Amino acid sequence: MSRVKEVTISHVAREAGVSLATVSRVLNNGPSVSSAVRARVLRAVESLKYGKRVEGVRRKDFSIALVVPDLDNPFFALLVKGVLSVARDQGYRMILYDSGNDPRNDVFLLNDALKAGLSGIIYIPSKGSHSHIKQIEECPIPVILADRLIAASLTSYVIADNEEGSYQLTRYLIDLGHRRIAFIAGTWEVSTERDRLCGYRRALEVSGIPYDEELVCEGEYLFQRAYEALLSLMQRGTAFTSIVAANDIMAFGALKALHEKGLRVPEDVSLAGFDNRSDHRGSSGFRDGEKCNVPPHRQNARSRNGTQANRSQAKPCHSRHMQANLANPYLIQILLSG
Repeated sequence: MSRVKEVTISHVAREAGVSLATVSRVLNNGPSVSSAVRARVLRAVESLKYGKRVEGVRRKDFSIALVVPDLDNPFFALLVKGVLSVARDQGYRMILYDSGNDPRNDVFLLNDALKAGLSGIIYIPSKGSHSHIKQIEECPIPVILADRLIAASLTSYVIADNEEGSYQLTRYLIDLGHRRIAFIAGTWEVSTERDRLCGYRRALEVSGIPYDEELVCEGEYLFQRAYEALLSLMQRGTAFTSIVAANDIMAFGALKALHEKGLRVPEDVSLAGFDNRSDHRGSSGFRDGEKCNVPPHRQNARSRNGTQANRSQAKPCHSRHMQANLANPYLIQILLSG
């Protein structure tokens, strides 16, 4: 006996000749759908007997999707744990997607999450172009950007204050007397890197230190690339007395390069990293006396409307456009529709 094939939202969209987002908006009584299109979708639902829905009743799926760009990055692995912890506390199930830092995968994964009928999506964009901004902004379920922003997007977001954090790291080194400070950037294709470079440059500017492009190299947020980039910087004869790395993975790569050249931290070169990690695979880690934490200037954060946000107080929120600028990367608030 052949198994009856389940009718999905994709079948309804194909039958009605509309997009998945339009079908979802109709089924959830969303706005911006003409009466003619709504009627066509409902006819397709009835014809295909999709979902066997009870009139006027919306099924609640207590699940959220978390889309991350790179699970090999310890920062994102830690972020996953934080989101999972809060989701469980609030009675939600979390579905994890890894895009592999490829924007083409982002589009596929977002569509897949939409088909699954979830309550919301927490989305950390991949590097590169983002032609799917419209898809995100018109999504019928809440989408929250985390850690990284997409230019020109009006989507809600929760991020670290990357510029201020980088500014503090650089000022800390300047206050120690450093003037030749190298900067190991991640990748210019993500907002976090642009903000961290801005913080570095702002610290130099307010201290009267000229910005020198020769002191800036790109490590792509990777251990090996940062190691190679700093070796190249030293081989060119570029003089520096300290380094700001835009994440700790790259700081460990830089540390390996310094050790290979016989340079000690902090006796010969001071090294500051962004994320507060103590070790990384492929690295011997910091030796005794090599690591110093710079205290954050705030231990909590406030959203634009004044609401305090921290991990212990994270609760579902009905706002789709709350924007919080967090000083600590590990303070996360999940925003979901009711």
